[in-house]
Amino acid sequence: MDLPANIAQHKVLLFSSTCSTGNAECKAIEALCSVGCDERSISLVVILVASDGVVNISNRFPRSKIITGGIDGTVDLPTDSIVPGFGDFVARYNGS
Repeated sequence: MDLPANIAQHKVLLFSSTCSTGNAECKAIEALCSVGCDERSISLVVILVASDGVVNISNRFPRSKIITGGIDGTVDLPTDSIVPGFGDFVARYNGS
């Protein structure tokens, strides 16, 4: 990971466009904690999160914050997509 040497002394904003299960975000928070970041100093900022993701992250990291534009219903596990969701964020953002 390419992080500032003194990252543990700062508040951290972790950005994600969408969060379905929360597994990827949990791995990122774990990585930040492994280099000395306090869980309380980490805020996850996400445009759209599935309720499953909120539960997963909150259970594993109860002292981290989740800031979101919206919480959507469920996750379609075979495709790992939020239902109803808003499609592929990256493709929409890039116009493809």
